[in-house]
Amino acid sequence: TNPIVVDRYQFKQDGQGYLGTRRTHFYLFDVAAKKVEPLTAGRYNESNPSWSPDGRWIAFISERSADPDRANDSNVYVIEAQVGSEPRQLTTWSGPDEGRPAWSPDGKHLAYLQGSEPRLGAYNLNQLAIVAVEGGEGRVLTAALDRAVSGAEWAADGASILVQLQDDRAVQLARVRVSDGAVTRLTEGRRVVSA
Repeated sequence: TNPIVVDRYQFKQDGQGYLGTRRTHFYLFDVAAKKVEPLTAGRYNESNPSWSPDGRWIAFISERSADPDRANDSNVYVIEAQVGSEPRQLTTWSGPDEGRPAWSPDGKHLAYLQGSEPRLGAYNLNQLAIVAVEGGEGRVLTAALDRAVSGAEWAADGASILVQLQDDRAVQLARVRVSDGAVTRLTEGRRVVSA
């Protein structure tokens, strides 16, 4: 048998075994032509793709630091859904940005989860944040909330975002107002709301 060469910090993954140089990338499939072409490439992994309402862009999460296996600094990117396009970084927070980016109904903003700073990784508390697709600083909407959130989904009018709010092993459905971050719990009790 051939020797296994390990030259990455994250060299093995449960369920996949040794990773080698494999990375997770996006591909475009042309249904009419039945043709598949790579959209992203390189030594980075991409995850959580999300199509813009007009079908022109894809938002995603990627860790693109000098050593992506060692850093905990994933960010939100967008790329035009055309072969040869280059990703554009939208967020610059020094910790992880996570979850599936959610497009606002008008396609001008993305909601995502901003994690805690890297040194607090073991105690991560995801907060709801939004960023303009054209660029600019991300804005955390749930900074005053001392609970983690997940699963961002915009309301049809774009004025609020629905999230799952974690509280003492229960998960409630909550609405976060975009204008000021006001949180309204929509369910109560010892239950777990998902999907």
